[in-house]
Amino acid sequence: MTHVRRLFESIPFTKLVPDQSIIVDGPKTGGAKIRAARSSDGSFAIVYSPFGESCTLNKHVIKGRRVREVWYDPRYGVSYEVHQTDSWGYQRYTPVTNGRGNDWVLLLEDVAAGYVLPNPPALKRAVALPIVRDLAFHLNIVLVGNYVRCVICLGAVGKNTGQRHQRRTGKR
Repeated sequence: MTHVRRLFESIPFTKLVPDQSIIVDGPKTGGAKIRAARSSDGSFAIVYSPFGESCTLNKHVIKGRRVREVWYDPRYGVSYEVHQTDSWGYQRYTPVTNGRGNDWVLLLEDVAAGYVLPNPPALKRAVALPIVRDLAFHLNIVLVGNYVRCVICLGAVGKNTGQRHQRRTGKR
Protein backbone atom coordinates (compact mmCIF):
# COMPACT_ATOMS: atom_id res chain seq x y z
CA MET A 1 0.00 0.00 0.00
CA THR A 2 2.99 2.30 0.54
CA HIS A 3 3.77 2.30 -3.18
CA VAL A 4 0.21 3.22 -4.16
CA ARG A 5 0.30 6.09 -1.69
CA ARG A 6 3.57 7.36 -3.21
CA LEU A 7 1.99 7.19 -6.67
CA PHE A 8 -1.04 9.24 -5.63
CA GLU A 9 1.13 11.76 -3.78
CA SER A 10 3.09 12.37 -7.00
CA ILE A 11 0.00 13.53 -8.94
CA PRO A 12 -2.85 15.93 -8.06
CA PHE A 13 -5.19 13.08 -7.06
CA THR A 14 -7.85 15.44 -5.69
CA LYS A 15 -8.77 16.26 -9.31
CA LEU A 16 -9.69 12.62 -10.11
CA VAL A 17 -13.18 11.87 -11.37
CA PRO A 18 -14.29 8.24 -12.06
CA ASP A 19 -14.78 7.76 -15.80
CA GLN A 20 -15.37 4.24 -17.14
CA SER A 21 -16.02 5.65 -20.64
CA ILE A 22 -12.23 5.73 -21.14
CA ILE A 23 -12.28 1.93 -21.36
CA VAL A 24 -13.45 0.88 -24.83
CA ASP A 25 -12.61 -2.82 -24.56
CA GLY A 26 -11.54 -4.98 -21.63
CA PRO A 27 -13.03 -6.72 -18.58
CA LYS A 28 -15.92 -4.61 -17.30
CA THR A 29 -17.36 -6.97 -14.67
CA GLY A 30 -16.15 -9.38 -12.00
CA GLY A 31 -12.84 -9.41 -10.14
CA ALA A 32 -10.83 -8.53 -13.24
CA LYS A 33 -12.88 -5.36 -13.89
CA ILE A 34 -10.66 -2.56 -15.10
CA ARG A 35 -11.31 0.78 -13.42
CA ALA A 36 -10.52 4.22 -14.78
CA ALA A 37 -10.48 7.82 -13.60
CA ARG A 38 -9.42 11.08 -15.21
CA SER A 39 -8.51 14.49 -13.88
CA SER A 40 -11.16 17.18 -14.04
CA ASP A 41 -8.80 19.44 -16.01
CA GLY A 42 -7.85 16.71 -18.54
CA SER A 43 -4.15 16.64 -17.64
CA PHE A 44 -4.01 12.91 -16.78
CA ALA A 45 -5.96 9.66 -16.47
CA ILE A 46 -5.34 6.55 -14.39
CA VAL A 47 -6.40 3.03 -15.34
CA TYR A 48 -6.16 0.14 -12.85
CA SER A 49 -6.05 -3.49 -13.98
CA PRO A 50 -6.28 -5.83 -10.95
CA PHE A 51 -5.25 -8.97 -12.88
CA GLY A 52 -3.04 -7.34 -15.53
CA GLU A 53 -5.64 -7.73 -18.27
CA SER A 54 -5.30 -5.98 -21.65
CA CYS A 55 -7.62 -3.13 -22.52
CA THR A 56 -8.32 -0.62 -25.28
CA LEU A 57 -8.53 3.00 -24.15
CA ASN A 58 -9.88 6.22 -25.61
CA LYS A 59 -7.09 8.79 -25.27
CA HIS A 60 -9.33 11.77 -26.13
CA VAL A 61 -9.75 12.53 -22.41
CA ILE A 62 -6.22 13.98 -22.25
CA LYS A 63 -6.37 17.64 -23.30
CA GLY A 64 -2.70 18.07 -24.24
CA ARG A 65 -1.26 17.37 -27.69
CA ARG A 66 1.20 14.69 -26.50
CA VAL A 67 0.52 11.87 -24.03
CA ARG A 68 3.13 10.15 -21.91
CA GLU A 69 2.16 6.56 -21.13
CA VAL A 70 3.61 5.05 -17.97
CA TRP A 71 3.09 1.63 -16.40
CA TYR A 72 3.31 1.57 -12.60
CA ASP A 73 3.76 -1.66 -10.65
CA PRO A 74 2.03 -1.14 -7.27
CA ARG A 75 3.61 -4.31 -5.85
CA TYR A 76 7.19 -3.01 -6.11
CA GLY A 77 6.72 0.74 -6.63
CA VAL A 78 8.35 0.70 -10.06
CA SER A 79 7.29 3.05 -12.83
CA TYR A 80 8.55 3.10 -16.37
CA GLU A 81 7.60 5.01 -19.45
CA VAL A 82 6.13 3.03 -22.33
CA HIS A 83 6.34 5.87 -24.85
CA GLN A 84 4.98 9.28 -25.81
CA THR A 85 2.38 9.66 -28.53
CA ASP A 86 -0.41 11.89 -29.81
CA SER A 87 -3.43 12.30 -27.55
CA TRP A 88 -6.03 11.28 -30.12
CA GLY A 89 -7.40 7.88 -30.99
CA TYR A 90 -7.76 4.51 -29.38
CA GLN A 91 -4.93 2.30 -28.25
CA ARG A 92 -4.61 -1.24 -26.84
CA TYR A 93 -2.48 -1.62 -23.73
CA THR A 94 -1.10 -4.90 -22.39
CA PRO A 95 0.67 -5.02 -19.01
CA VAL A 96 3.99 -6.81 -18.62
CA THR A 97 2.47 -9.64 -16.55
CA ASN A 98 -1.05 -10.87 -16.01
CA GLY A 99 -3.03 -13.18 -13.74
CA ARG A 100 -4.09 -13.10 -10.11
CA GLY A 101 -1.69 -11.00 -8.04
CA ASN A 102 -0.31 -9.09 -11.04
CA ASP A 103 -2.08 -5.74 -10.78
CA TRP A 104 -0.90 -2.75 -12.83
CA VAL A 105 -1.67 0.96 -13.00
CA LEU A 106 -1.45 2.81 -16.31
CA LEU A 107 -0.99 6.57 -16.15
CA LEU A 108 -1.76 8.62 -19.24
CA GLU A 109 -0.62 12.20 -18.79
CA ASP A 110 -0.15 15.37 -20.75
CA VAL A 111 3.59 15.64 -21.43
CA ALA A 112 3.48 19.36 -20.59
CA ALA A 113 2.22 18.54 -17.07
CA GLY A 114 5.60 17.01 -16.19
CA TYR A 115 4.59 14.79 -13.28
CA VAL A 116 7.49 12.91 -11.68
CA LEU A 117 6.45 9.41 -10.71
CA PRO A 118 8.09 7.59 -7.82
CA ASN A 119 10.61 4.79 -8.24
CA PRO A 120 12.16 2.62 -5.55
CA PRO A 121 15.57 3.58 -4.21
CA ALA A 122 18.48 2.31 -6.30
CA LEU A 123 20.39 -0.79 -5.24
CA LYS A 124 23.06 0.07 -2.69
CA ARG A 125 25.78 -2.11 -4.22
CA ALA A 126 26.50 -3.93 -7.42
CA VAL A 127 27.61 -7.55 -7.57
CA ALA A 128 30.42 -8.39 -9.97
CA LEU A 129 30.44 -11.91 -11.42
CA PRO A 130 33.82 -13.53 -12.14
CA ILE A 131 34.65 -14.41 -15.72
CA VAL A 132 34.79 -18.18 -16.09
CA ARG A 133 36.53 -19.80 -19.04
CA ASP A 134 35.45 -23.05 -20.68
CA LEU A 135 31.83 -22.69 -19.62
CA ALA A 136 28.79 -22.41 -21.80
CA PHE A 137 25.67 -20.89 -20.34
CA HIS A 138 22.08 -20.38 -21.26
CA LEU A 139 20.45 -17.28 -19.80
CA ASN A 140 16.71 -16.63 -19.56
CA ILE A 141 15.82 -13.07 -18.60
CA VAL A 142 12.38 -11.91 -17.53
CA LEU A 143 11.98 -8.14 -17.23
CA VAL A 144 9.41 -6.99 -14.68
CA GLY A 145 9.40 -3.22 -14.31
CA ASN A 146 12.97 -2.23 -13.47
CA TYR A 147 13.70 -5.61 -11.89
CA VAL A 148 15.25 -8.49 -13.80
CA ARG A 149 14.72 -12.13 -12.90
CA CYS A 150 17.41 -14.39 -14.36
CA VAL A 151 17.77 -18.14 -14.66
CA ILE A 152 21.27 -19.27 -15.61
CA CYS A 153 22.12 -22.82 -16.69
CA LEU A 154 25.87 -23.54 -16.76
CA GLY A 155 27.62 -26.42 -18.48
CA ALA A 156 31.24 -27.28 -19.20
CA VAL A 157 32.54 -27.00 -22.76
CA GLY A 158 35.15 -29.28 -24.25
CA LYS A 159 35.95 -32.85 -25.26
CA ASN A 160 35.63 -34.25 -21.73
CA THR A 161 32.01 -33.13 -21.32
CA GLY A 162 30.60 -36.16 -23.12
CA GLN A 163 32.83 -38.54 -21.18
CA ARG A 164 31.63 -37.17 -17.84
CA HIS A 165 28.02 -37.47 -19.02
CA GLN A 166 28.64 -41.07 -20.11
CA ARG A 167 30.20 -42.02 -16.75
CA ARG A 168 27.32 -40.57 -14.77
CA THR A 169 24.44 -41.92 -16.84
CA GLY A 170 25.93 -44.94 -18.56
CA LYS A 171 24.64 -43.56 -21.88
CA ARG A 172 26.40 -41.92 -24.79
